[in-house]
Amino acid sequence: MRKKREQPLCAFCRNNGLPPKDYLSHVLKDDKGRVMCPVLRAYTCPRCHANGDNAHTITYCPRVQNEEREAQIPSPTTTSFAAANPLLRSLSYW
Repeated sequence: MRKKREQPLCAFCRNNGLPPKDYLSHVLKDDKGRVMCPVLRAYTCPRCHANGDNAHTITYCPRVQNEEREAQIPSPTTTSFAAANPLLRSLSYW
């Protein structure tokens, strides 16, 4: 478990080069996971259009992450899936 900081710090603002007076004035998310950073809250994800409490950059977009995960799962009907599985390679119809 992460140790709570006594002084707020927004990693999003710090990593994006904002001055300490800005990134030390708030936290990125509250204890319930809602986005508190005013910069990120104002951003709208170009992929899923989330903003406000659920704001995120495209890197953290659940829709993009789901699509990438699905693209990595080979279909059982593809040759690459069969090639990667010795049991399936031994079957005559592959």
